[in-house]
Amino acid sequence: MLDDEILARMKSVAKAKRATDALSRAKPDDDADPLPLFDKAIGAMREVSESGLVETLEKRRDALRRRADDKLAKRREALHGAAGDAGWPTRRLQNYDWVDCFKVQYRRARVTLYLGSEKLDTFDETDGARLFARIRDAKAKLDSAPFARDEFFATVKNAMGCARARGEDRDGKTPIRTLYLHVVLERQYRDSAFRKQPNRKKFKDYSMCQFIYDMARFGRGGWHANDRERLASQTPNMATIGRGAALTLPNLAQGGLGHQLASLWIEKTR
Repeated sequence: MLDDEILARMKSVAKAKRATDALSRAKPDDDADPLPLFDKAIGAMREVSESGLVETLEKRRDALRRRADDKLAKRREALHGAAGDAGWPTRRLQNYDWVDCFKVQYRRARVTLYLGSEKLDTFDETDGARLFARIRDAKAKLDSAPFARDEFFATVKNAMGCARARGEDRDGKTPIRTLYLHVVLERQYRDSAFRKQPNRKKFKDYSMCQFIYDMARFGRGGWHANDRERLASQTPNMATIGRGAALTLPNLAQGGLGHQLASLWIEKTR
């Protein structure tokens, strides 16, 4: 990272600091001759100023930054190539990528995946093809979770009833993040193995990302499970978004972002 020449120059900075510190501690009425301290400090500062250390470090930093940018560009190009070969839609923006319904952000070797408004995973990966394989596996895991429209609708409906019983609705509308908590509980209650033996081992994880993915799966087939009722939603305002109370679904049809949700309720259709 730093060669011997730069290290030697940086040592001269430390030397100058020691010299100026000694000079700052000298007292005007001290019997000791202060001139040697001045000479030492001036010499040390001249050594620093003539070294061009700042310029050297800036050049080294800029070269490293260009190399990192080149590596990132190649990683992104390989990611888009692998996704395109697999028939996945992609979009490349200035600071991040869309690969199907996943937002991909980069910070050096670190990659962060977002699904809708939620962070799905963070990991290190510098190879674009391997990164796509990891994204593909993430989607396969989401798709592998069992999903039945009627059961999902019934779970959401019962979760709304629980929120309403606790006074957590607002004019009959359940805030979406509150609804998620009750959906998790309702899923556990509906699980016969958990009811028979309600302990940690029987508890089945249901992440927020899986919830919004399932919500998007439900919406992809329309917001109803029968011909009498439908899920209705309220779009969040800026205040709701600002305090993190809303959710944004992934767009499973075209990739990217889907509906923004502040709250849900059930409407009678007939």
